[in-house]
Amino acid sequence: MPAIEGEALLGYVVTLFKGTIPETALASCQYLERHLAMALRNLGRFAEVEDLAYLDDLTHLFNTRYMHLVLDREVTQAAAESKPFSLLFLDLDYFKSVNDTHGHLVGSKLLVEVARLIKGCVRDNDVVCRFGGDEYVVLLRATDSGGALKVGERIRRTIETHHFLAREGYGLSVTTCIGVASFPEHAGDKPTLIDFADRAMYRGKKGSRNVIYVAAKGLEATPVQRHSAPTG
Repeated sequence: MPAIEGEALLGYVVTLFKGTIPETALASCQYLERHLAMALRNLGRFAEVEDLAYLDDLTHLFNTRYMHLVLDREVTQAAAESKPFSLLFLDLDYFKSVNDTHGHLVGSKLLVEVARLIKGCVRDNDVVCRFGGDEYVVLLRATDSGGALKVGERIRRTIETHHFLAREGYGLSVTTCIGVASFPEHAGDKPTLIDFADRAMYRGKKGSRNVIYVAAKGLEATPVQRHSAPTG
């Protein structure tokens, strides 16, 4: 018997009987079918709400809540299987000037376009998150620092050569600094791995910009206020 809500077919109730189905059983099946349809519909709604809780409102990338969740899982799995994975920490260069010159609406559209470019540079099973403001984090599964450096360079080059909002008549150019940190090469836990990738990114921000750095001991920590606003 079909489990239907409105015009939507959500599933089926299957019952097995020996011989003729009693009338009382048919009535029970109809009752079960109606409540199953309601339950399946609610389950779908709960899943939609859960998905929204892990998505960034602007870019529709995963947000920091999901980033921490997936990193906890990845650290546990990678440690158990003795497999590496890497983290890329990206920050756009001089993004504040885009907002100041063209307004926040243009800046927001540019951030969405950057998100699309980053996703196009990684595999389907990698995880791209918006860390906040003009910062992004990419989790590269089963990838050591050497492989992560190649992916980071692909992202850096793609952003550098892209003309943003060209269809709207802007054709803006931006660049990015990228920090690379790998598990377990640079860190054996989530907080240290994020911190090392962030420090490597900040080294580029203090230098030439539009560059990639791999994590190393002794790198200067990123100032806390950098993450409070899109300073670029």
